[in-house]
Amino acid sequence: MCRCLDYEPLAVRKHDVAARIRETPEIRASLDLIATKASHVARLYRCRDCEQLWQGAKNACFGRDEYVFQVPEISREAWLSEPYADPGALVVFAEQKRYVAQMRQQGIRPSPPPGRLFFMSPDALEVERTRREAERVSVALHEALRPRHDAQHLESLWAVDR
Repeated sequence: MCRCLDYEPLAVRKHDVAARIRETPEIRASLDLIATKASHVARLYRCRDCEQLWQGAKNACFGRDEYVFQVPEISREAWLSEPYADPGALVVFAEQKRYVAQMRQQGIRPSPPPGRLFFMSPDALEVERTRREAERVSVALHEALRPRHDAQHLESLWAVDR
């Protein structure tokens, strides 16, 4: 059963990532694994019901437990070439401000964690879900109205509607 609507997009904050680690087993129960990127320890999932994409990540600073977060629609191939940035890694990067400042004084410029950056607001997520649901209803309605060989007695009604 889809639980995607029960979860907001993951905020890049330490306590939100920690909470999502606890919620992940329940969320993952309705997801299918569609790709794995070993070099980033990332996984791409798709909800069986609403088709929302989720990315799984692990970060040593959070105990190496997997957590999932909603990501925008992307092809499997594009995701494999560059997964989305890991929110846990972004949290760790942001918390190292003093260390980063010291490194810059020494002429070293640390780089942020790899991955596609995105920001998925709850409103944008809802618009995308509504669009997908409208497409699904449209296809289902079209299929329901199409004449079927096992309903030949309705053929005359179909002809009148056209």
